[in-house]
This record gives sequence, structure tokens and C-alpha cells, in this order.
Amino acid sequence: MMKKSIARGINPQKKSNWGKVITPVNFDLDEHLRNHPPFEGFEARKMLYIMSLVYLIPSWNSDDISEDGFVPISTDKLSRRIRGYKRYIDYLLDTGVFVTDGSYVVGSKCRGFKYSGLYSNSEPNGILIDNPVPYITGEQFMQQKRHELDAKYLYHWYNQGKLKIDYHLAVKCAYNMKEARFEQGYETWSYNVKTRKKKYPRSQYNAALVNIGALVAHDYNVHKDNNVHRLHSRLTNLQKELRNFITYDGQKMVSIDIKNSQPYLANVLFNQDY
Repeated sequence: MMKKSIARGINPQKKSNWGKVITPVNFDLDEHLRNHPPFEGFEARKMLYIMSLVYLIPSWNSDDISEDGFVPISTDKLSRRIRGYKRYIDYLLDTGVFVTDGSYVVGSKCRGFKYSGLYSNSEPNGILIDNPVPYITGEQFMQQKRHELDAKYLYHWYNQGKLKIDYHLAVKCAYNMKEARFEQGYETWSYNVKTRKKKYPRSQYNAALVNIGALVAHDYNVHKDNNVHRLHSRLTNLQKELRNFITYDGQKMVSIDIKNSQPYLANVLFNQDY
């Protein structure tokens, strides 16, 4: 879902500077600011960036989906993007947009946030604003470009823009999975290998909607991690049941699970272009 924002600062004549943020569909920025006057020096785009993270982080990494719906937001990373980020966090908490678990462990667990009861069951909504806070830094962008040059044999398929998804069927399937898990009970919820707990179905559903919408917009978010150098994208982050609705150049996709695949993958070393 997409709608133009009536947020302060929008300049319809400078569409090149527009970008997307994600908020609950029932969140009205202008009304909220009227009812809750912000602090001096407040910038709506910075608050909207933080609000978007509650939807985006689970869509980027399903391991960040907890069983209580709280999303870990690293204040260390946040401080590099938004000076005075704590004032925005406090504003969101004080005005009833966010709630927090208030729990963090240095070097282990970030404090978790989620939308309050008023917005907790609302679906994510893409909003266009002028000059948003970028989700990646210039340094991260250049690193992605270097990765793309190093693994162009993989990035090639995404750069063709032929990866598509049946939006309506995928959304219907995601909704049905969410409802079934709630109806059938806790034991049917997906298991999080990282935390050894369950995944909250509503968070999974929201993450699915974000990834489905991104695939429709050909926003594949292709990148390599800096740990094991695995390639990630909207395709790999999408729940496996929803991949049934994806096509490439009009053809259905299949998945192949190769056991003991190291000898197979090692064949790339024989490619002189690698």
C-alpha cells in the first residue's frame, strides 16, 4: 500500500528527493503532531525512520522476530544516523506510539520496541516523504557496489528486474498463515533457531507484507553479509511458503537443496573469471 504523505516539508516539485518510510496504516503524522507538539529541533523524517525500523528489521532478518513482538533496535547503530535519537525514542514512548520491553544486555541484547495497542494490529503502510533518512550509509552503499562487482554472476539475475511476485495471492497466503497460527495456537508458531523461542505471527505477517511490497517495486535489497559472506535479498528473506508466488521472467521458480554441497560449490574455483 502506498500513499503520498501530507507530512511537513514535502516539496512536490522535488520528487527526486522523495523516498519511502513505513508506518502503521492508521497513523496520521500531521494529526499526531497537532495532538502531541514535538520538542524544539524536531524533524519528522528522523522519527519516521525509527518507526520504519519496527517493520523493516524483521523483514531484513527473520531471526529478529521474537515471540512477544518486540523488535531489537541497536541504539549504537541508531546514534550513527540520528543525533539525539533518544529524544525521538522518548517522544514515541511518551505519546503512545511505541512500547518497550525495557530490557537490554550489553553486547548481547538490544532494547526491544513495538507499536502500542492503538497501532499493534495495523498493517504497514508505505509513505512517500521528501529527503528521508537513508537506511544505508554512503559507505555501506559503496561496499554493496564492491560486492556486486565481486559476485556479478549472482547479482546479474537481480539486476535484470525480472523477479516478480503475485501480490494479491501472496498477501492472501500470508494473511491466512497468520490467522491459522493464531487459531491453532502457540504450538503451531514458527520456531526461531537463533533464540530457541517462537516467532510472533503478527510480526511475521508484517515482515511478509514489507518484502512482498518490495518485490513488487523491484527493490530486492541484495547484499552480502560481512560474517560468512552469504548473499541476502528479499527473495531469501521471504517465508518459503510465499516463494510459490514468485516468477522469474514469467517462469515459475523451484528450489534445490543440495546436501554436502561444498564439493559442488568448489567448482567455481575452476572458473577463470571467478
